[in-house]
Amino acid sequence: MLLQVDRLGRAPPGTLGDRHAPGLHRNHHLVNALAVIDRDMVLVLDDDHLISAPAVHAAVAFLLEHLPNRDCLAIGSRADPPLPLARLRAHEQLVELRAADLRFTPDERPKTKDEKAFDSLERVSSINHPVSSFVLRPSSDSYSRLILEEIDHANLFVLPLDDEQCWYRYHHLFRAFLRARLDHEPPSAIAHLHRRASAWYEQHQLLPSAVEHALAAGDLARAADLIEASATTIVGRGEYATLHSWLEHIPEAILEARPALCLWAAWAALLAGEVERIAPLFLHAESAWQAPGDQRRLGELAHLQAHLARLRHDPDQTIAAAEHALVNLAEEQAGVAVYLPAGYIALARTQLARGDGTAATLALDRALQAARRMESPAYARWVRAEQARLAFAQGDLVAAQRWQAEVAPELAGQPDAARTVEALMLARVLIAQGRSEPRGPALHAAHTILARLRQQAAAHKRTGSLIEILALIALATAAAGCRDQARASLQQALVLAQPEGYARIFLDEGAPMRSHARLG
Repeated sequence: MLLQVDRLGRAPPGTLGDRHAPGLHRNHHLVNALAVIDRDMVLVLDDDHLISAPAVHAAVAFLLEHLPNRDCLAIGSRADPPLPLARLRAHEQLVELRAADLRFTPDERPKTKDEKAFDSLERVSSINHPVSSFVLRPSSDSYSRLILEEIDHANLFVLPLDDEQCWYRYHHLFRAFLRARLDHEPPSAIAHLHRRASAWYEQHQLLPSAVEHALAAGDLARAADLIEASATTIVGRGEYATLHSWLEHIPEAILEARPALCLWAAWAALLAGEVERIAPLFLHAESAWQAPGDQRRLGELAHLQAHLARLRHDPDQTIAAAEHALVNLAEEQAGVAVYLPAGYIALARTQLARGDGTAATLALDRALQAARRMESPAYARWVRAEQARLAFAQGDLVAAQRWQAEVAPELAGQPDAARTVEALMLARVLIAQGRSEPRGPALHAAHTILARLRQQAAAHKRTGSLIEILALIALATAAAGCRDQARASLQQALVLAQPEGYARIFLDEGAPMRSHARLG
């Protein structure tokens, strides 16, 4: 599919950066670089159907909209890309080559490349028995390296992925051939291959891949053990949706026998907005840890209770659960570092909601001390963002702006999920600044941050984060004077929040949210 973009009324080359806040769109550099090249260019994007991230589709749409007139964008895809194709057709700016255009008549049909490739594969299997045995039944012994090197040197459908030639992948035609062969194997043989792959990945500490193959093999008990072993790493990368999708395959009976996995499943359910699933998981873990008196584990459960109670606007329960967690979670215990600062933060937010700013300040001071004792810059940044939020809530915009000046350069790109709290706080400060200048750069920057965070939260099914982001989008849109759009965003947030009773998210935004809610 070839898309040629022209006559869209773009600004002259070199002016694009003047219309947007610097650093907000990485595509600007590419578009501006193309604008100064004095020849026609064709940019090729192949396998577009493999792209699932909304942010990437948005980047392609931006590039398409701002390409210089003489340039083209060629997209190879098995499905229509999410682009304004109808508008491009109407303006005669789209050339499409589809399957019907490429189909041979019976007289024209030569032997295709794929058929020749499959023929050569069959020749390989008949000429070199060790090679064909390896590709059909791969193994991980030392002899396999010699076979791989022989295949690579003969250019037989394997591609090295690194300079050391430790990792290879099959050519996509070869992979299709092997999958076609696999379809003729009995299910028990396929499951055996998945179990072997899972064991190999586990041996090499590649636990996420080990989990995927265990699930594909139907070995759910083994998959549960691997999920439990890899959960800390997965959550540390912010991949809550991955953890949630894995756990959906694990039956209740297997979960019940693994209290630690019940706790992970409860957190995954909370972050996915499935609060109704938390209670039975919580009770399974609690009954398993109460009998032996495992105080550290009971403290972890108390932290979950504190988080859930804060979202449901239950200050007494939040304080009781947070204090229980803090009593039972000691700094020197490995694996529980997050609970100390998080517990103090939950306590600080609840104290602020009750009007005790002094107690909230003290709780955050303790959170920062705990993060520094653990030598954790990530947790320290999180606490500093909460301190800025406390100052902001108390009307000290100057203190919040000092924090903004420190972190804004670091968050100018695309922060990962671990820095969502900071990015949301930065958006709050920008919205406050933009109320005095509705058409200024502050509100534009806030909208850009929130749009990016919204895409991330939706992609990873973080419902709690999505509700908070939509609430801030409503405030930013209202500050810009777009009341109807603001009401629509607030309505979306309320629809998501209502089933689980997430009132605290809206109450924490203070007077601006109350004013907007009255106007809505």
